[in-house]
Amino acid sequence: MENISRLKELRESKALTQSDLALYLGMRQQQYSRYEIGKREIPLSILVELADFYSTSIDYILSRTDVFKPYKKGVNFPIKVKASRRKTNTNVGSVPLKKRAININ
Repeated sequence: MENISRLKELRESKALTQSDLALYLGMRQQQYSRYEIGKREIPLSILVELADFYSTSIDYILSRTDVFKPYKKGVNFPIKVKASRRKTNTNVGSVPLKKRAININ
């Protein structure tokens, strides 16, 4: 698992302790610490709570972007989906060999 260094940066920027955040999230300090140092995977529900608490995006917390400002709610991003061909095993009838892959361009 990855070290989520942004969690520590965000927490320290608000002058909070791990215990403060753990209390807010309804967990023990040790559990929050494991999230912060990357020993435990952070559940999506906790990531959402943290993003809301810090008024940022989950992408920022996970270092997928350096933009602190959260996304606008209700904004639909255009996604073009290109469906791949479905491969089948002729010996078994029409049972798919692999799940359909979706390419997002």
